[in-house]
Amino acid sequence: MSQGASKSEPSYFNITTSILNKLLIALNECSEWGRVAILNALARYHAHDDKESEHICERVVPQFQHVNGSVVLAAVKVRVLPSMSSILFKLLKVIMIHLRKVRREDLTKQLVRKMAPPLVTLLSSPPEVQWVALRNINLLLQKRPDILSNEMRVFFCKYNDPLYVKIEKLDIMVRLASEDNVDALLSELKE
Repeated sequence: MSQGASKSEPSYFNITTSILNKLLIALNECSEWGRVAILNALARYHAHDDKESEHICERVVPQFQHVNGSVVLAAVKVRVLPSMSSILFKLLKVIMIHLRKVRREDLTKQLVRKMAPPLVTLLSSPPEVQWVALRNINLLLQKRPDILSNEMRVFFCKYNDPLYVKIEKLDIMVRLASEDNVDALLSELKE
C-alpha cells in the first residue's frame, strides 16, 4: 500500500511529498486528460495533516478559473476531450475530500466561496448537462449547504425546463431554504 493511498483503491505508484508537489505543479501545465488523471490521483490521496490538505486545496482552487461554460458546451458536443463539467466535478471532489482536514476557518470560507461560480455557470448548459450538474450540486449541498446559500435565484424554474430539471431545481431550492430567502422561495413555488 502506497503512502497516502486509499485502502479501497489499488495503488499504482507511491505518492510522496515530492511527487505530490510535482503533481500539483503539473496541474497547471497539462492537457485536460492530464488534469483528469492528476485530479483522480489527488482524490485518492490521503493527506498526512491539515497543512498538507490546505496546500492541496490552495493549489487546486485556481483551476476553477479555467472552467468555462462555453468550453463545457463544446466539450459535451465533441466528446473528444473530457468535458469541462467532468473536470469541474473532479476539482470539487478533490476540494471536498481535502476540505475535511482544513482547520483554518478563513481558508474554508474562501474555498467554499470559490466553488459557487463554476457550479452556477453549468446551469446555463443544455438540459442533459444541467441535470447532471444539478444532481452533483444536490450531493454537494448535503455535505456543505453553505456553498450556494446566496444563489437561490439561479435555481428558479424556467417555463421551458424539462420536468426532470425542474424536479432537481425544486429539491435544491428546498435544501437552500432559510429565513433570509423563504419569501423568494414561496413566491417561486406559487409560480
